[in-house]
Amino acid sequence: MPAAISAIESPSARPSPSSPARSTLPSASATPSASASVSPSASTIAASYEDLSGIETTPELAHRYPIAVMIDDSPAARQQAGLSFASIVWQAPAEGGIPRYMAIFQSGTAPSIGPVRSARLYFVRWAAEWKAVYLHAGGPPLLRSFLAGRQKLVHDVNGRTARRVSFRAAPHNLYTDGNRIRRFAEEAKNATSERLGYDSTKPGRLQPFADAASEADRGPDGGTIRVAYTSAKVSYTYDRPSNTWLRSVDGRKHHDALATRNRGHGKIGSGPRIAPTTVVVMVVPIRRSTAIEGAALGRLEADSIGTNTAWVFANGRVTKGTWRKKDPSDRTRFLDAAGQEIVFPRGQIFIQVVPKASAAKSTVEAAR
Repeated sequence: MPAAISAIESPSARPSPSSPARSTLPSASATPSASASVSPSASTIAASYEDLSGIETTPELAHRYPIAVMIDDSPAARQQAGLSFASIVWQAPAEGGIPRYMAIFQSGTAPSIGPVRSARLYFVRWAAEWKAVYLHAGGPPLLRSFLAGRQKLVHDVNGRTARRVSFRAAPHNLYTDGNRIRRFAEEAKNATSERLGYDSTKPGRLQPFADAASEADRGPDGGTIRVAYTSAKVSYTYDRPSNTWLRSVDGRKHHDALATRNRGHGKIGSGPRIAPTTVVVMVVPIRRSTAIEGAALGRLEADSIGTNTAWVFANGRVTKGTWRKKDPSDRTRFLDAAGQEIVFPRGQIFIQVVPKASAAKSTVEAAR
């Protein structure tokens, strides 16, 4: 299950592009960029800014509880629908080296979302950081047994929530949409005797955000991010005018598959380019699990609690630091070299999870 990441960092004021410095990820050092600073006070997050991404929205949408949806990333499932509407998107390896997405929606309402796929425990744990309603299509039997005691937040989609489309073969053809999942989550929430527990007012609950850097203050080049999983090579190229990272998969531009045909579900490449404002690459110990269904099936487990290396790409620059999560209820925090939480520019966040075992063999190239 090899995976690798390399990053070409932004040049300094005196670039030397012909002679990049190279170092392995574990021993690489980088000076924190200007994007890293102390977290702002809670008063800087106004009611009209969304909790998860910091984007400006209406007060009604800014604090509604998040919904996480598992999305397929098999080659037959590309390109996916709905990712551009998510506030945060996680991508991590699953068995067979095929990564999987978890898209978390808060203010965005996607006209099409899918293909919806099965649950994995480590994604459930990441969704739990936000008390998100977690929607999936099946999962390993023992995992479903584990999730049965968490019915407030974890739900297997059904015929009222999703439907099969005709332009793709099963199991890569199960789709839903933003209105359906919101109605389903409301019904599920109302059917329980306890609240979901999402409360954005708790101290430290939110990722700190700030307005994007002016174009003059952005990285002059931004460089390219490369993350290689066994069955997918992901890359991002910085676009300075929009202050976003244009995403590609296996050398092809990654678009949201949104269209009006086939009951609103998307055809390949018919929607906007996937272009998050912030990209995070976090190194996580990932191993074969015997607790879920045995090593013979290649199920994986990820150590979502702890700390390890992370890179945050924002405003055309990169900050090398660490991620930290103290306990299951804690939010994963991204810290700079001084231990201060990194402030993200407002906008969509993509989090790329890279296995520790293969990240150690990767390199960082930075023009000095």
